[in-house]
Amino acid sequence: EKYPIVNHNVSCLYIDKKNNLWFGDDFGLNLIDTLNSRPVSLLFRGKDGFTNVLVRTINETSGGNIIAGTYGGGVFIFDIKRSHAKALFGPEELISRIIHSVLIDSEKRWWIATHDAGVYRYNPNDSSLINITENEGLANNHVSTLFEDSGGNIWIGTSGGGVSKYSGEQFVHYTEKNGLVGNYIYSVLVAQDSSLWLGTNAKGVV
Repeated sequence: EKYPIVNHNVSCLYIDKKNNLWFGDDFGLNLIDTLNSRPVSLLFRGKDGFTNVLVRTINETSGGNIIAGTYGGGVFIFDIKRSHAKALFGPEELISRIIHSVLIDSEKRWWIATHDAGVYRYNPNDSSLINITENEGLANNHVSTLFEDSGGNIWIGTSGGGVSKYSGEQFVHYTEKNGLVGNYIYSVLVAQDSSLWLGTNAKGVV
C-alpha cells in the first residue's frame, strides 16, 4: 500500500486547493499530505472536535478550511491551522443530521443535501440558512446529490423523486413520468455541451 489507511471503508474523497487528498471514513477525517517528500497520513477523530465521526462528504471553504458532512451529526468545519473541528448548525437549525452532499456554488453559498429534510442553502456572508423542501416545490426531501451547471442552475438528485433543476425561482422536475429511467438519482453531471449525465439505481449511467 502506498498510503497506510487504518479503516478501509472509505466513503468520500476530496482534493483540496493545495493538492492534498482528504477522505472520510467511519472514524473521522483523514489527510494524506502529498506535498512532503515522504507523504504523511494524518487522522482526525473525536479528540479533534468531531462529536460524530461518520464523515460522508467533504468540501472546502474559500479560506481553505474543510467542510465535513456526517451521517447523523450534521456539518462540521475543520480549521486547518488549529487542527480542530466544530459543529455548525444545531438541531434546531439543521433538522436532518444525515448529510449526503455539500456543494459550494459560484456565489460561495453552501447547498447541503439531507436525508429527509430537503436542501439547506447557507450564505456565509450573512449567516442566513434557508430550508428548501417539498413545501417549496422540491420533488423529494431525500436528497442524495447536488451539482451546479455553467448557468448557475442547481441540479438536485433525489431518492424517489428523480432529479430537479432549480433556477433560484422555480423547479423543473425530471421523473419517470416524463421519461427519466428511474427516480433514484445518486450522482449528477452536466457536461460542457449541456448534456445531462445521471447515476441511477435502475439503468446505471444515463
